[in-house]
Formats: sequence, structure tokens, C-alpha cells
Amino acid sequence: GRRETEPGLAPIPTPIDFPVQWKHPEDQRLLWTHDLIHNPDQLTPLEEVYIRVFVEYGFNAAAESFEMPVRAKNLIINSYSYSARIPMIRSGEVMKAQAERSDEKLTDAIADLGDRWDTEFLPEIKKYIVRWESLELKNSSMPELVSELKRTLNQTNRMGEIHFHVAITMNEARSQFEDFFDDLFGEGGLDLYKLLQGFDNKSLETNRELWKISRTAMSLPQVRTIVQNKELSQVLQELEVFPEGRRFLEDFRGFLKEYGRRSDKFSMYEPSWIEHPEVVILKLRQYMMPHDHDKHDLTRLANERELLLAQTRKRLVGYPKQVTDRFESFLKSAQAANIISEDHAFWIDNALMYYLRKFFLEFGRRFSEGGIMDQANDVWNLTLDELIETATQIPLIDRHQLMAERKALVDHFSSISPPAAIGSRRTGPRPDSKSGRAAGRFLGVHASGAPSVLPEDPDTISGQAASSGITRGPACVCSSLSESAKLKSGDVLVANTTLPSWTHLFAVAAAVVTNVGGILSHCAVVAREYGIPAVVDTGVATSRIRDGELVEVDGDAGIVKIIKSP
Repeated sequence: GRRETEPGLAPIPTPIDFPVQWKHPEDQRLLWTHDLIHNPDQLTPLEEVYIRVFVEYGFNAAAESFEMPVRAKNLIINSYSYSARIPMIRSGEVMKAQAERSDEKLTDAIADLGDRWDTEFLPEIKKYIVRWESLELKNSSMPELVSELKRTLNQTNRMGEIHFHVAITMNEARSQFEDFFDDLFGEGGLDLYKLLQGFDNKSLETNRELWKISRTAMSLPQVRTIVQNKELSQVLQELEVFPEGRRFLEDFRGFLKEYGRRSDKFSMYEPSWIEHPEVVILKLRQYMMPHDHDKHDLTRLANERELLLAQTRKRLVGYPKQVTDRFESFLKSAQAANIISEDHAFWIDNALMYYLRKFFLEFGRRFSEGGIMDQANDVWNLTLDELIETATQIPLIDRHQLMAERKALVDHFSSISPPAAIGSRRTGPRPDSKSGRAAGRFLGVHASGAPSVLPEDPDTISGQAASSGITRGPACVCSSLSESAKLKSGDVLVANTTLPSWTHLFAVAAAVVTNVGGILSHCAVVAREYGIPAVVDTGVATSRIRDGELVEVDGDAGIVKIIKSP
């Protein structure tokens, strides 16, 4: 039906092939953006648990504790993930007072971030992980399994709260450091981010351990031959049959035990590396290709950081003590934030999805064995309420018909491109706020549903400068990590975005270019840690650049030039 327009609100036309049924009519007055950073691909109904329980609850709990004048709402629409931010509109005076309190709370949280992560948040997270690791799901009765799931979902809420307390604070810490630096010296840009580089984190550690295993494989001729040449699905069994292979497998399994609770997507549906070790064999192969040099040593970056820091402190001589103290405090928080930006994904997102997945697959196993659905994996087509209802009514319930309908829906929308934004846009200038700036620096422009503007020159793509340097190389366009097997040393990786599971590629690629994500995005942070040029937030890189084209990436100017076609 027709939508009423109101002042300051511009409805966004919905594509004919993407009809939206609004459960709550007021939702269509919000701007809903497709989550291109975390979930560009389709999601199953059961994955809404994660979006709802973790993302929505977590953000809102953290926003409330900081008195931020915004709340989040998340929906899966036609199998794609959309999120909206709801401004809390109050009278001018009330808003002003709240903004001041919110700034104060965020400033305190920024100062405490590193200490609270080390002494409070991480120990609490590890306590949950130890508990989840010890659960004997297979031996539980169905009522025990249901009550254990409910308990775990409560802890998931708490993990979401920690996650967003940390995520909001770490983006604020780095964003405010940039603002402060800019105010002091009249220069923002990439240089100030060199003051945050060269510290270890869980993403770099994971890649370094994988690199070490690749060196072991290289040094054992028989192992090397098998890992490089056998069918992926046969590598592990071939290594089992000789002593050298078995010794190598001990290292490999040790790596999986420590670092394998993650998948190649931000998804519970996707099997973890522990369940699907072939994906790690593929990563090993990439590390075993000829390379210019090992990019895992942080010494050069740390030296560069300390040199720049010494120069910056010299520039601050003569400033009032209050200013130099603020600089040191902002710097310390921003450095901690840069480490935590990678570590929180390892400890919270990856672990949580891994253990929730184990839960849901156990339900799926029992449902398929009970004849309620065809296979364990069908469980992803249930909502959480349906899953609990099924568990309590076994064997008096049948889900075959529902499974067929849900699969048909997902299949139907699999060939349809979801619009970047639906609902309504607010017209007029957006209010400037510290938290808005911080979120913008993480998401970039294109992840916020802004339409792409095509430049005049079809061979020049502009984005955001994210990591210094200029380099040329053949483009390797990857719409998913499974396509990255074709990436060779010296290629320019071109992707929609990169998640932590992509970061081993940064040791292989000469540069990286993405459609979405800002200067604080995962991709930008890790590119700087590997010292490779990066341009992010282009909006169009994967559609404009073709595989094999020679491209020049200027990470300082934020420009990508297509030099020639393959």
C-alpha cells in the first residue's frame, strides 16, 4: 500500500523482487541497512538468535549503560540481515544534558578500557568458555539440553553486553585520539595510526602460528608433497600412515585446538576450522607458495612507531601539562583499543558462534534421528521458539513441511541482490556526535546504505586511504574466502570486506581493496599491521575490477587505478 510521507522522512522505494512485509508498521519509518560488514550473505532463521540475543541485546545494553541517545533494532528480511539505529528523541535541554553525561561515561570507559579488558572482561569470557567446553551435550536428556541452552543464551546476552561495551569504547578511543591529534597539530590522516601499530594481537598470533606450521611442512619433503598436491579431503588420512606425517599432525591438531573455534564467515551455520580442517590445509598451501619475505615480524612496525612517538613528544614540548597528559592518556587507550579490536573477535564472536553451533547441531541430530526432519542441518531452518517447541513435543511433531517452505524461501532469495537500504531516510543534515563519528570511521560510508557515486573516469576508483604505500599487482577478486585459493604472492586482494579469518591472506597479498569498511575497520587495522597498502570503502571495487587486471593501489591517497585489462 501507499506510504504516508511526513516532514523530514523520505521513503526508499523497495525493489519489486524484494517485497518487505513490516510486522510493525512503525519500522518502515526507520533506515534499515544491509549489514555488509558482518553478514553480506544470506542467514538462516536460527541465526537470528545470534543477531537478536547477541547483537541487538548487546548493543542496547551497552548504549543504555553509556546513556547514548540511540538504540538498535535488527531483523532478518527475506533471509538477509538488516539493522536500524533508533534515535531517542527528547526535548533539547534533556538531550543536551544526556549528551554531556554520555560523553563523560564514554571518556571514563575509554581510560579504563585496557585494564578492564585484562582484569575483568577477558577472565569472565574465559570462565564461560571453560564451562561450554566441559558440557557433555550428547549425554544430556532433552529437558537438560533445553535448560542448558537457555542458560547459555543468558550468558550470550552477557557476552553481547561485554562485546558492545568493548566495541563502542574501542572505536571511540581511536576516533577521539584522531580528533585530538588533529586538533593539536592540524593533521589527521594515516600517520597518527602509525602510533598504534606494531603490537601483537590474536589475529596476528593465529597467522604467525599457521606460518610456523607451514615452515615445518616445507622442511619435511614427504609432508610437503602431500599437503601441496593431494586432494584436500585426503591430506589428513595420507599423513596418518607414516611417522613424520603423524608428528606433523600433532602440531596441526594443536593449532586447531587453540585457534580453530572460528569459521571463514561471521556465521554459526558455517562449520568451524575444527570441524572442517581442509580449509586450514588450503591456508597452509598459500603460505607454502614462494614469498618475497615473512611479513609476520612486528619489529619494523614497532620501531617505526617508537620513532614517530619520540618525534611527536618532541613537538609537544612546551605544551601545558594538561595537554601532554591527555595526549598520553588518549594514546594508551587507542593502543589498547587497536589490540582489543582483533582480540575481542577471537574471544567473543568466534568462541560464541562455535559453542552455540554445537548446541544447535545436537538438537538437529536428535530431531533427524527422531524422524522429525531429514537431516541435522535442517535445524537451521527453525526459529529459536520453534526449536524449543520441537524439543518439548518430540516425537509428536513433524517439521518436514516447514523445512521445505523455509528452504524454498532461502533458495528464492539466493539469486536476488538485497537492496543496500530499505525503509526511510531522514532528510536534512545529520547531527554530528562523537559516537556517530566513531561508528562512521568503523563502518565507512557504503556500509551505512549510502548510494555509490560513480566517478567520471571508469579506470579510477576512489575510496578511503587506510594503509600507507603505493603498489601495483594483478587483481584477485574474491567474493568469498573460498575463492581466495587463487590468490598468489604479489596479487592485490579485492573483496567486499575482510573478516578476521581472511587475515592470513595479508601475508600473501601486495595490497588490499574493499567495498565497505572505514579507517577503523578490521581490514584497515590488519593491513597496517602487515605494512601493505589498503584502500577501503570504495563501494564498487568488486564490481568494477576484473580478475587479473593490473591495478595500482595508492593507500595514501585512497585511489585505485585500473592500469590494463587481462
